[in-house]
Amino acid sequence: MRGWRRKGLGLVLMLVAVALLAGCGARPETRLYLLSALAPDAPTAPGAGQTMVIGLGPVTLPDYLDRPQIIFRVSANRLEAADTHRWAEPLTASVARVLAENLAAQLPGSRILNYPWSSGETPDFQVRVEVLRFDAGPDEAVHLLATWSVRGREGAPRRVDLTVAAPTHDFESLVRAESQALLTLSREIAGELRGPAAGNLF
Repeated sequence: MRGWRRKGLGLVLMLVAVALLAGCGARPETRLYLLSALAPDAPTAPGAGQTMVIGLGPVTLPDYLDRPQIIFRVSANRLEAADTHRWAEPLTASVARVLAENLAAQLPGSRILNYPWSSGETPDFQVRVEVLRFDAGPDEAVHLLATWSVRGREGAPRRVDLTVAAPTHDFESLVRAESQALLTLSREIAGELRGPAAGNLF
């Protein structure tokens, strides 16, 4: 009987070791994603004398979003982080980069300065963006909630609340939908900047 016990214990230990090795070998591969600027449908060139120097920033995101893992919303009060699906660069920097590239495409001839710019630079306008929400919800669509303002133009800060459906239920489609949401935000900002020059308040 003791022999059977020893054999049984050895078999259990062997099965545990095999399971551990199998678990290590089956570890999912980490995938990296990057937001991208999207070509505008019909960029409008500024008129004569309307080329601008635009200071973009600060651009801020909630702390819970600015982490390597892609965050998605399970319910109104619950978030999950996709450990094997990560951003290739910090999300705040990525959002600022894409907004700058989109604005440059929407406003040909203008120059975009990323915050913080040097003391020797003098933007005509400063665009501040505060992102309040930027994630995929239980409806499998991307939601962008943000406020933005243009210093150098009159008017109260604007608020955008966008929903962009992801065509397929995968992370690459989600990231492209987020890029599309940023393009829509960029169009709104560019539309404001195309208005009559308002003088330099810096």
